[in-house]
Amino acid sequence: MVLSVVIAYPDKLFPISCILLKTKEVFVFDIARLQAEHSADFLKGTLASHRWFDHERMETNALPFRKKQFEQVLVDYQIEKGILSENELEERKTQLYAAFDEATQSIDSWEEVYQFAYYRSDLRRRQISSQKVSQDRVMISVVPDMPENLTALSEQAQRNYEDFMRHVPLMLWADAKLRGNQEAAQQYPQFEGGIEPVVNEILSDSGGGRSGLHDISSAVNACAVLLRERRTAINETTLAFCTEVLLATCLNF
Repeated sequence: MVLSVVIAYPDKLFPISCILLKTKEVFVFDIARLQAEHSADFLKGTLASHRWFDHERMETNALPFRKKQFEQVLVDYQIEKGILSENELEERKTQLYAAFDEATQSIDSWEEVYQFAYYRSDLRRRQISSQKVSQDRVMISVVPDMPENLTALSEQAQRNYEDFMRHVPLMLWADAKLRGNQEAAQQYPQFEGGIEPVVNEILSDSGGGRSGLHDISSAVNACAVLLRERRTAINETTLAFCTEVLLATCLNF
């Protein structure tokens, strides 16, 4: 709760940020919170008796700060001046770096999962390189300067994240269709043209042994759309599969 308020009002609560960053577990909690945001609206608005409350909840879920990480807030403190003077910005950075230094005195002895956030959010731990890409353009890269073992884990984490996000278009399309928002659904033309891309994506989303809530919500909502709007166009195998998915979900939630 406190962390969400800090992310929503970072400038007003800078001193609280300096306190929170000294607890390494807060970064792992924040990542879990951010992942949960992607499926926070799962099955909301489907029951008429709860619709008014669900719509209010969905509006708050859509607030911009809910998609932001605490790590990014800490980075912003170091690069975004806002209404601060140069002296005030430097003073803020001095306080922030003092908090980082206090928090990471024994970082080498921590479990690897707790080390990542500090390498990513403390700009002093980043390497800056530049490469000339044209006569008048230079590309600047800023990457965390991490030990080799953390670099390998970071690359694996990035691959996992990309896999996690791969089915977001299906989830957003199905959600828009269920809510009757045709304008939003048309932003995903790959699913508007026919049922085969939808079916293939559902089968892919449901495979591989994954069972995260994000994967479930994508498949369930898409199956609901097929049964409600395209039932006569799907074959018996797909019909049975979609029915099974929905029944299993109802029994487990």
